[in-house]
Amino acid sequence: MKLAVVQFNPTIGDCASNLIQIRQHIAAASKAGASLIVLPELAVVGYTPQDLLDSDSLAEASEAAIAELARSTGDITALVGFVERNPAPTGEPFFNSAAVLRSGKVQAIYRKQLLPNYDVFDEKRYFEVGRSPLIIEVEGKRLGVTICEDAWNFPGFLGRNYSYQPLDVYRDARVDGLINLSASPFHLGKPELREKLFRAIASHVGAPLIYSAQVGGNDDLIFDGGTSVTDKTGRVVARAKAFEEAMVVCEWGEPGGMPEWPDTEAAWLAGALTLGIRDYVRKTGGTSVLLGLSGGIDSSVVAGLAVEALGARAVKGILLPTQFTSKASVEDAESLATALEIQTVTLPVGPVYEQTVATLKSALGGLQSLTLENIQPRLRMTLMMAIANEENRFLLNTSNKSELAAGYATLYGDSAGALGVLGDLTKDQVYALGGWLNTRRVCIPRRVFDRAPSAELKEDQKDEDTLPPYEVLDTLVRRTLENGETGEQLESQGFAPEQVTRFLALFRVSEYKRRQFPPILRVSSRAFGRGRRIPVASRKPWN
Repeated sequence: MKLAVVQFNPTIGDCASNLIQIRQHIAAASKAGASLIVLPELAVVGYTPQDLLDSDSLAEASEAAIAELARSTGDITALVGFVERNPAPTGEPFFNSAAVLRSGKVQAIYRKQLLPNYDVFDEKRYFEVGRSPLIIEVEGKRLGVTICEDAWNFPGFLGRNYSYQPLDVYRDARVDGLINLSASPFHLGKPELREKLFRAIASHVGAPLIYSAQVGGNDDLIFDGGTSVTDKTGRVVARAKAFEEAMVVCEWGEPGGMPEWPDTEAAWLAGALTLGIRDYVRKTGGTSVLLGLSGGIDSSVVAGLAVEALGARAVKGILLPTQFTSKASVEDAESLATALEIQTVTLPVGPVYEQTVATLKSALGGLQSLTLENIQPRLRMTLMMAIANEENRFLLNTSNKSELAAGYATLYGDSAGALGVLGDLTKDQVYALGGWLNTRRVCIPRRVFDRAPSAELKEDQKDEDTLPPYEVLDTLVRRTLENGETGEQLESQGFAPEQVTRFLALFRVSEYKRRQFPPILRVSSRAFGRGRRIPVASRKPWN
């Protein structure tokens, strides 16, 4: 039996376009001689549609697409994820379902049984729990069907305690294979963990595992794919390339293509963020972006990623010097732009800054130093947004996770933008990503890596005047935000009490700023954004 397993990049809510692409995949699989084609979880509507489901119209379009797909299938068996309305008068209004299509008909429907409701997932808000397993037969082989989370309830992997294990039913039924339709968001380490899980499942059930995954960027979530086939011994025998649409075609029980994965953390980050930028712009109907070029590492990396994602002609850099901007910063920003071959414009902020300060002083008298500093990024943002409006471009935000954790971003200034590209990367990860970009083409000047980071909002300013050293701050951010460690735990591990106290104070008081930040591309297991819900007006009895 020949399999076709699709790594599919849908646009959320666009059932018509998704349907066209799915039909093309089915036609290609049929031409290749496949007996079975598998497409991902909610392929017809994209994952996750969120409150687009508040209206029945999306579910109606989803069901209509499945009916149309069924009519266009011949001898091939197709499994396609879709939203199905719940016909019962009780329960949630929809099911997260997979349709089995063959010979012009919907032969069977499987409904997802384990609904995740943690981190970035919110499926119990919309979907009713499925109650029944499904075993389909294709060319004499009995295949058990699951959807994403149904396969994650395996000892030692998820850390969630579902009362039911769908995999055990298929193990006891001695199926010939398992199928999993998935939309599994990316974070660092997830692809390796996923394949480790699949090896364990295949060995446990004693059957091959066919995994079809969504790929692409949907707002802040990035899907790397990971589409694969694992044999019953736990060996991965076929795999799709990360971060790209693909269709894996292979014979049952025989090895298929095995493209290499990214080989470093920076390479994984580059693949994820490039895809995130490209799909955010493409799926929202845009074509081009702009960003402020400060001559620092953050804006340099974002510019490089934007060129990787969209091409140089779609990227514009804005230089916004003041009297506090060093000659080195301007030179490095210009050198970067030349190497990347992007268009730039220089808008000196000094005159409008002086006029703004004079206007405020006439009303307020003197101004505090912090007020004077914050005026500059807010003026810069006004100018950049004016260009974005005039030229119909998206403004890319360049703030990193370490800065956001410490509140080191001016509200309505450098916190603004359409998309936060680096908001889930600590400063050391940004530097590493800059080094990776320079292996593609030498674009970031050496001096950018060597100079001490500075916002350059006053004379001789350095980030470490306000923040802990980045080598300390980055570690504190990871351990506090991603590992959930308390101040007491951090101090017991050797961190200086004054550094811990200083960081936690900054972390607590800046929650309101993060609430107003643009969508942040998620690349860690714990990002600022939809998976983290912390009240602004609150007091925590720990840390």
